[in-house]
Amino acid sequence: GRYHTKVLQQDVIAYRYSGGVSSPAGRFLTTCQTVEQIGSPAAAQRALNLPSSATAEQLNAFVVPRGTTIYYGRVAGGGETATQIFIHDPSVLRPLP
Repeated sequence: GRYHTKVLQQDVIAYRYSGGVSSPAGRFLTTCQTVEQIGSPAAAQRALNLPSSATAEQLNAFVVPRGTTIYYGRVAGGGETATQIFIHDPSVLRPLP
């Protein structure tokens, strides 16, 4: 799919589903608008085109700090309105309480 590159001018909240083989923090995240469309772990798997071994049992929220380069676009093979965010270094993520 197509994607865009952006250097964040301010902190951004992003989300990641974890469970199964997916850890709470990682390089692939999604947006609030996408999360609002998801009502179950199965819906998350479909919308975000997660591997079958990623159970999407837990939703994790993070702050992606200003100055981080992100790559974002539609999820290939996922929901038509689902957005995926990719970052190179997940160690920059700060969990929301």
